[in-house]
Amino acid sequence: MPKRFFEYRVVWYDREGNTQYAYPETPHHDNHQAMVAVLESKVFAGDATGGHLEELLCFSGVGPQYVVSLGDEEVTQ
Repeated sequence: MPKRFFEYRVVWYDREGNTQYAYPETPHHDNHQAMVAVLESKVFAGDATGGHLEELLCFSGVGPQYVVSLGDEEVTQ
């Protein structure tokens, strides 16, 4: 089975300052709105001090890479 790249992922920072990643649970949840909801839930529950949403883009000669999704708001508490 080929490796599945999700279009979006959440980068969040736990209370100890470690960087964590959250990926969609299903392809159906691989969208901007669903992933922002994941980040908001982590911040508002006190599990994260903040974070941002990243989007998978393909660059010529480099291949797919996650970059900060433009136009998205950073969520902090």
